[in-house]
Amino acid sequence: MKQAGVRRAKVRDEAMDWFATVFAALGESTRLKIMQMLPREPICEDMYNVVELAEELGLSQPTLSHHLKILFEAGLIERRRSCNSLYFYVKQEAVVGWLCEVKKRFGCDGCRES
Repeated sequence: MKQAGVRRAKVRDEAMDWFATVFAALGESTRLKIMQMLPREPICEDMYNVVELAEELGLSQPTLSHHLKILFEAGLIERRRSCNSLYFYVKQEAVVGWLCEVKKRFGCDGCRES
């Protein structure tokens, strides 16, 4: 019996870790800008590579790569390789899942359903 309680606590801890990781990833204005710029679907002509995104945001490539790594590790963006470049887009189902979790955990008095 005790094992089941330990397992449930571990699952809750992992869920809480993921929830906090996404909050941390989105808690920086540059990463929010990146999320707003990236397409929601992997459509080639809409996706950015690191060079294009760095130029658009006025950041160095290493700085942008750092931000992309954080967003990727949080599960919020995906990447697709084409030739010698990686192109990025928003992992829409992860963002929607996280937003639903926010609503579940904190309620949403006054929010309107879209």
